[in-house]
Amino acid sequence: MDLSKCLIILLYSITALSVVCSPLAYLGILLALILVIKQDLQGRLFSMLVRSKGMLLIALSIAVSTVASRELLFSAAADVLFIFLVAFCYTLIYVFSNTKKNYLYQILSWTCTFVCLYGLYQFFTGDIHGIKSWVDQKSFGSLTRIYSTLQNPNVFAGYIVINLCFFISKYLHNEKQGDKLLAPNIILLSVCLILTYSRGGFLSLLAAMLVMLAFKREKRLVLYIAVMIAMFYLYNSLGKLNRADIDIIYKDSSNTYRIEIWKAAIQVFLKNPITGLGIGTTWYHLSTYSNKLFKYVIHAHNIYLQIAAELGLLGLSAFIYFTVSELIHSLKLWFHSKGSSQRYAFLGFICSTTAILAHGMFDAVIFIPSLAIVYMNYFALYKLAAASIAMEKPLKLSSYMQNIHKKQAVQI
Repeated sequence: MDLSKCLIILLYSITALSVVCSPLAYLGILLALILVIKQDLQGRLFSMLVRSKGMLLIALSIAVSTVASRELLFSAAADVLFIFLVAFCYTLIYVFSNTKKNYLYQILSWTCTFVCLYGLYQFFTGDIHGIKSWVDQKSFGSLTRIYSTLQNPNVFAGYIVINLCFFISKYLHNEKQGDKLLAPNIILLSVCLILTYSRGGFLSLLAAMLVMLAFKREKRLVLYIAVMIAMFYLYNSLGKLNRADIDIIYKDSSNTYRIEIWKAAIQVFLKNPITGLGIGTTWYHLSTYSNKLFKYVIHAHNIYLQIAAELGLLGLSAFIYFTVSELIHSLKLWFHSKGSSQRYAFLGFICSTTAILAHGMFDAVIFIPSLAIVYMNYFALYKLAAASIAMEKPLKLSSYMQNIHKKQAVQI
């Protein structure tokens, strides 16, 4: 078997493992990078990064933050993680850009089915060993929160919502022909989201669906939103206390704990507002900026404060530029791609980004390595759709996408 086929098979495996077992997926990325170097493809991948101004600005802000970091070892480890994620994403785009672009969606779809079924298995068998700190047991008692292979209910909820945005978009664009898993996956994901008890995850879905409703004003979508709201409220009302009650939410220790973390993150940012204290260092510093935090806090529970604390104003500006530019680009692609089978990916990306930004007000799960690598799969799916449209209608698209498509034209 030649190196090209080995790389393709390895990417298939990494895509599935990114959800099932992320540590093995990262190991797979290392092997994929070795194959990339052996095939002398690193130059092409780097040129793709350079053409993406938003991603390049993020990379530069991370580099500056690393140089200014107080904990150089932690920042260097985070740098390696970032390099792995970006390299994996652009390798996916390059390799799947030809006839294989639909394979990525199929792998993600089958993996989603497995992960959801495993989550339901956890629920019905009681084979759940959750961490007590996930739930305010004083207020709510012991809740059965499923997390499937993602290790945490909130991370699982983040994964679910990203999938729902793409799958529901595909369904509403009438691209379900031959996709027998599409409707079952939407149902499975919706049920699993309720079973995570993730209020942030549900609110992010609601925000995403309202955005989708602005583009696709269909009764089916209105009905789906209404059913999900009813399911969420009823399920959270089954216990002794109504977990959706505003008074209860206000008294929830998980929320008061978040407020303390946010205060600490603001103090971290003010300590070094330009470059931040260094990427990958927030977990080490947060507890030292509050007399109410007595242990390490993995992240700031807010993506904006997380970025500001670690990368400063430079990183926050780069993140905003990347997000806004990609949203504008995907919006243009959606309007331009009428009649294309890839159109669903653009609205899916817009809505999933909306969900991440909304969920990011209360949590920073997108920065957890297990969810970050999952996101790269869907970002690549969106970029592959963009490359496909560039081939179909190249004259009206930006030169950026045309150049990427030309670079990807070489068959691996």
